[in-house]
Parts: sequence; C-alpha cells; structure tokens
Amino acid sequence: MGLRREHKRCFVGGARAHQEASDSERESASESLGLQSDFSLQSGSDTEGERASRPGSTSGWSSGGASSVCSGSLDASFYSSAHTRKTLTLMTMPMTLAFCHLALLWVREAVTLADLLRFVAEGHVPYVNAFQGFPEEMKPYGRDICVFRVESIPAHKVVQKEAHRLAVFLDLPAFPPITPDCLLHPSLLCLRYLIEANLPDELHDWVSKVIAETGIGAEAFLTYDPTAQKAQLLSYDLQAAALIVVTMKLLFKLDDEVEWTLCSKADDESQKNQGNESFRLWTWYKTVHRALELARQRDERDMARKTWKPHKPLYPSKKDKSLVLKRRRVVEQLQANFQKLCGSAPEPQGHSPSSFRFQWGEGGADGPSFHHQNLDHVTQERDGSSRPSNPQYWHTALRPCGPHQCGDHFPEVEPNLPRSYVWVLGLFSFLLGVKAARVHAEVCSVERLLVKSRPAPESRRPPARRERQKKRTAQTGE
Repeated sequence: MGLRREHKRCFVGGARAHQEASDSERESASESLGLQSDFSLQSGSDTEGERASRPGSTSGWSSGGASSVCSGSLDASFYSSAHTRKTLTLMTMPMTLAFCHLALLWVREAVTLADLLRFVAEGHVPYVNAFQGFPEEMKPYGRDICVFRVESIPAHKVVQKEAHRLAVFLDLPAFPPITPDCLLHPSLLCLRYLIEANLPDELHDWVSKVIAETGIGAEAFLTYDPTAQKAQLLSYDLQAAALIVVTMKLLFKLDDEVEWTLCSKADDESQKNQGNESFRLWTWYKTVHRALELARQRDERDMARKTWKPHKPLYPSKKDKSLVLKRRRVVEQLQANFQKLCGSAPEPQGHSPSSFRFQWGEGGADGPSFHHQNLDHVTQERDGSSRPSNPQYWHTALRPCGPHQCGDHFPEVEPNLPRSYVWVLGLFSFLLGVKAARVHAEVCSVERLLVKSRPAPESRRPPARRERQKKRTAQTGE
C-alpha cells in the first residue's frame, strides 16, 4: 500500500539520490516505497561493505560500469523488469498523456484525445525528447534513461485505456457533467466534424434526430464516473464521427448504388431550379478525396522527417559519453550530406496548433465549401414531417462479441462492405488518427442503440388452422 500511495502522490522518476547517503537513510527510503528487505534497487547482489567501498559518480553509475543503489531515481529498477511493470502502476510517458486527457476532460475543454495526440505528433505538446526542456538538475541519467526514451507516439486506444485505468487507480470522483452547452457534447462535436468533413449544414438537423433517437445526448450517458460499477470512458470524438456516418447511411444509404442515383436526381433538380444548389455526393467525394490524399502524403513525409533521437543524446555513464557524442556527430553529418545529395528541402517550419485539418471555402487551400448546399433531393415531406427518401437501411452483424472471446472482425468483413462506406470510414479515421476498424466498431455501437430504440413489430396472429389445431389438442387432453 505504501508503494501505491507513493505513486499516487507524484512521479518519482526525477529525484536524484546522493551517493554518500548513509545506510539508515537508504533503508528509510526503501521503507517509504514499501519495498521488502530482500528486494534491492541494485541489479546485483552486493553486500553493504561492497556498496560502501564503491566510489561515487556524478552520472549515477560507478567507474566499473555497475549501477549503485543511488543511481537515478529511487524506483528506476522497477522499470527494467517487465513483470514489475505489469504488476505495479508505474508512471510512464504514455501515462502522462492519460493525465493530460483526464485533465482536459475534467475542465470540459474542447480538446479531444485525437486532438491531443495530433498536437503531440506535430510537436506542439512536448513528448518526444521532452527531457530536453528539463532544468540541468533534472536531466535523466542512469536507469532513468529508459523511462524518458520515446521512439513512438501511443495509439488512441492505448491512451484511452490508460486514462481509465489511471482514474480508477486514483479513485477519482465523478467528472463534471457533459451538458448540451459543453463543447464535448455530441451535438456540438458533430457540428465541428461536419465542418471539418465539408458536409452540408443541414445534415446537423438529421444528426440531432439520431442523437435524440439513440439517447446518446443524455447527461447520464455522457458523464464519466470512475466509481461506477461498469465505468467506461467514452471516446467522444469517435462517437461524434459514428453519428455522422450513421446519418449519412440513413440519407444516402452508402451501398454503392443509391447514393449515385441520388446524384442524378440532384442534377435534375439543379437544371430545373438554377438557383438551387443541391448537395451532390459525387462532387463532394472528388473534392474531399483530392485534399485527403494530399494530407496523407504530407503526414507521411513529416513523419519520415521526424527526429526521434535527441540533439543532446543521453548516455548512461561518463565512460560512454565520448562514444555516444561521436556517433551523434557522425549521424548529423551523414544527414546533412544526404540532404545535399538528394536536394531535399529542410524540415518545414511549425505552424500554430489548430483543431481543423482542412480549410474549405474561397479563401481555403483545400477546395470549395459545400456547407451551404441543401438536401432537398434526399428528403421528402410525409405526414407533416421531413423524412429520408431512402426507406431502407443496411448494417452489419450487430451482436456484440465478448471482450476476451474474439478480436476485431473488420478485416474479415471489409472486403464485402460497400466501397463508399469504407471510404467514409477512412476519411474519419484520418481526421481522428485511428484505424478504420475503430470507427466501424463505434458505428455498430450507435446502430445497436438505434435498433434498440425502434418499437418492436407487432406479433402476427397465428393462422386459424393453427388455432383449431390447438383447440383439438386441448379437447383430446381433457
């Protein structure tokens, strides 16, 4: 319990312990961490006399290359054991992003987890080589190097799972409610993604109907409570994207047939009414697809140019310092020579962070805007209300699988899905920085709620012949 309380209190990975500390001080430090007497922070099995006779080192490592008890932070040895990392809740770099995500959710800031991870990838949030901004007295050394060494950005699902585990571990109370005026509410979040995807503004009215039909907009459904029995941290960004995809399936069906028929209908109405601008899915697809492909190429190029190694490299001991610095100079020289040889441009200057990936409209660089266009050709008035002209709706198997029974089925069903639907999934997966399988899984979750909200069909009366057979059976039994 002492170890759990210590990790709850702070991140103890940066405190440097002095080599000349007495044995009693080291014992008290071990007791404060809840360590057993036979579990040492030292990698070997040295005796007290051997540790006392070993000369100190400012780098946290002895002159012989072996680590001492006071090498780096007090819990540095825990990170070197895979078993310990699984059994204990240790502070890690992905967990810092989980902390940030929980903090943004607590203050109800309009920064989703997808935004946070994209800001990390673009360098607006220090994560890769973040230790370079530490003061000199907090520079990592010794075993702490493996804690701060980052060579990849964690996935959306990993940080989401880590945030929920962290909230349960810290025993946090219920978070502030997600009310309709909160920017994380599905209604406002869907409006943002409609603008990002260059879809008509009228589509938001239909998204609001889906939100009301499924009950997703309820405060009790959206508010995160880690103390609840079946607590679940919702992915508000994925949920908003899934609501838009379901609404597009309701209006356009997205089965590779109906949506193109509706495009021909929109052309006919535009010829009849010259001032009527009807939304054509085919024109929208060509415009957004062009901008999407350029954005993907730009992201791949930026990721290939990204520098994962620090400009000031880490070295575990003074003995290895000269070798590490020499290797770094050789790498930088080779990179400079390669850029001169291939004529590649230097890394582009960073731009200010923004929640939007595309710029649509007259002044935008990605293409014309479709926000002002109408959806008259895909709706019809019936019984005093507007309804989709498409009477049918298709969906994949909605029966949920057990979390430990089977894995992701998207690779199996993806070849048989309509291509227009798969492309829409790819669009929102790019906007959110997740795999298309996660967007599809969230679409299935919304469809389950939508099907569940529909009234059950009336049971058919048994045929008269079956009723007579039942009466005969009853009389025979008597």
